Amino acid sequence: MSQMHRYPYNEFMLELPVHWRQYANPDPAAVAFHSEELGASLIVSVQFLTIAHDKAEAVATNNLDARIAAHEKQYPGRVETLRRTVQMHSAGNALETSYVAEVQGEAMFLYVGHVTPRKIQSALMVTKPDRQAASSVFNATMRGYLPKTP
Repeated sequence: MSQMHRYPYNEFMLELPVHWRQYANPDPAAVAFHSEELGASLIVSVQFLTIAHDKAEAVATNNLDARIAAHEKQYPGRVETLRRTVQMHSAGNALETSYVAEVQGEAMFLYVGHVTPRKIQSALMVTKPDRQAASSVFNATMRGYLPKTP
């Protein structure tokens, strides 16, 4: 088993193998990591805002739309969204959102987020353009990600 490093934050806990290195990020609401070994980057962010219960699904959908649009701006006409979901979190106190997008031959984008009455919390991984490897890296990494909801 590889050695782990724990990153405790107010809104989440993240435990990553030591080959993940934290790097400077200009956004004070986000933390960023990169694993040279895996060819992957991870950005975890929190936006604090008040979200009315009856608006949560629209906020979640708009958040996914905006995130995917950012990839499309970077790679015009080349982004394929393979999956996107908005569903109730298993604890029942947040909406869980996710998407997987691919730019063939360039990158995979794997995202999970939580929309609660007080925030949008997001984790975005960017990996090499290999669907199976990206899925394995994302799933293994997210085992160490514990968001606090709500």
